[in-house]
Amino acid sequence: MIIFAAVAVLASAPARPAERWTKTVRPGITYIQEVSREAPLIFHALKFKFPAAGFRLESRIANDDVYGRDESSSRETVEQTARRTGAFAAVNADFFAWDGDPLGMMMTAGELVSEPYVPRSAAAWADGGLLFDSPRWSGSLMLIDGTSFAIDGVNRSARDNEIIVNTRKAGVASSKQPCYAFVFEPTMPVALGQITPVKLKNIFPEAYNLPVGENQIIVMVTSSRYKPMAGQFHVGLVYDMRVVVTGQIDWKSMKEAVGGGPRLVKGGQPYITNLYEKFDAGYSKRHPRTAVGYTSYGETIICVVEGRSSLSRGVTLDELASLMIKLGCADAMNLDGGGSSTMYLGGVVVNRLSDGAARRVASSLLLYAPPAAAPSTQISIVAKPGGVRPGDQTTMKLIDSVGAAIPDQEVVWSCTSGAGWIDAGGTFRALSSGTARVKAIARGAEASVDIRISE
Repeated sequence: MIIFAAVAVLASAPARPAERWTKTVRPGITYIQEVSREAPLIFHALKFKFPAAGFRLESRIANDDVYGRDESSSRETVEQTARRTGAFAAVNADFFAWDGDPLGMMMTAGELVSEPYVPRSAAAWADGGLLFDSPRWSGSLMLIDGTSFAIDGVNRSARDNEIIVNTRKAGVASSKQPCYAFVFEPTMPVALGQITPVKLKNIFPEAYNLPVGENQIIVMVTSSRYKPMAGQFHVGLVYDMRVVVTGQIDWKSMKEAVGGGPRLVKGGQPYITNLYEKFDAGYSKRHPRTAVGYTSYGETIICVVEGRSSLSRGVTLDELASLMIKLGCADAMNLDGGGSSTMYLGGVVVNRLSDGAARRVASSLLLYAPPAAAPSTQISIVAKPGGVRPGDQTTMKLIDSVGAAIPDQEVVWSCTSGAGWIDAGGTFRALSSGTARVKAIARGAEASVDIRISE
């Protein structure tokens, strides 16, 4: 239900100091929005204790497969991933190729989904808090006599002169050139640092794209790498496979990991490693950004900075590092940004999307929290009646089923449309002609209203 009430139209406000809203959106989870009209700059942040009872942090591949049956199904928006999995909050994670391949380290439930992009950064966690590292890795397929064949990648398309291992997470064992496909059946889950016996079930020559079935590992071997392997592998025999990730932390004990880079903060000080991590010089310029960090008090910080608009210019890597320190981070790392930067919270996307629409990404960082109580009331947005002109500002509010105002501290506002924008205090600003959809969540319920803007 949409209720209209007379609301005064305010003139465009002059530049003023940054405004900040801090809201408890679920017990133990704080949402922060800060708006600086002078910069201009807008950022959103989530802060929560981790590990903590009832909370779970997870890296998740889009549609649970690296490669789908076609390109359209290999990626999905952050909101789609969150809604599909039941996550309370989510942001985009690692950089990716357009075919859906995460470009750096990714681990889910102890399984290596994507190998590290050396020497780029990764964040990892298990039963403790977040740890940051620049991991390296190696993999091998071994004969009974100890002869070893090096593995070049995990769950990605095979390139020239490579051997690529594909688990069920790959979806499809892929290559743009004909490969020999070795189909194995593992006798146990593949665990980092351990030898996994695998039984050879079949070998297919001239293979390009093979779906990976349950309890299968498909090793794609390009023709140049197959020559020394020819005649060495026999259907029905068991061979050994080993994958090792090394670095400054104990990777064998990690359960989840997400890649990105560069590192931003170390020991509470700026520590920007973009050149060491092989990012080009232009990457340090102002862009929309996503970052993850950890405080010395055991809190995880997830931040999205808006950019490429008249409302928010974005930040450089130096500015992002300063922001993460300002938010309390002792350590922090950059994630994919630009049009990928998205923060989903409790049912809505809270940031304006620089592409004008949600980008389908390859992976997301998800936060699961104890479920909220069932909605205690219907909610409705009170909006200005009639038309709104570009440049107008108006304050909205949320009411319950009996017309009582819901305190703004309980409300999360959203307007991702290019025609309008709303801040965390409920002030809506009409930017251009068109229709802006404003959404709000509170008390486990959602409401929305379309605002028509015309000259």
